[in-house]
Amino acid sequence: MTKLFECNICYENKRSVVKCFHKCSAIICRCCFKKLIQLNQVNEVSYCCPVCREESIRHKNKKFTLYCNKAQDILKRIVLLLENEIKLEKEHNLGTAWATFQSQIMDHDTDDDVDIIQSNPTTNELFRMIDEDQMPLHLQDLFSPSRLLSRSNSL
Repeated sequence: MTKLFECNICYENKRSVVKCFHKCSAIICRCCFKKLIQLNQVNEVSYCCPVCREESIRHKNKKFTLYCNKAQDILKRIVLLLENEIKLEKEHNLGTAWATFQSQIMDHDTDDDVDIIQSNPTTNELFRMIDEDQMPLHLQDLFSPSRLLSRSNSL
């Protein structure tokens, strides 16, 4: 008959438990253990014992690393945490890039923008624009020389 252990968190009797990786005698079921695994500030997989509050970091604490490497469900949880962190980082980078792009567009005055004439041009300005081929598109049909000649010929 297999021995049952009481989890110090959920108080259920379980066969598959994790004992504290430090000096306390805490016993935690695997379900609760998976919930306690986190990523710390530098994206290292860590676990903090709920009884003694000692932190175990994967690849720094030998017992914790060995336990994580041989438990497939724990490795799945670690991969899920890392995937979520990458997803959040991409969303943050995309949001930051979009906000930067919007602010650059709002603040950026380019030289290749077409200057819109705010007032109607005077007659002299129109003649100068015709001579220098700088007539705005919306006025080219009205003031093209060929059209003016055809009008004068028809009179």
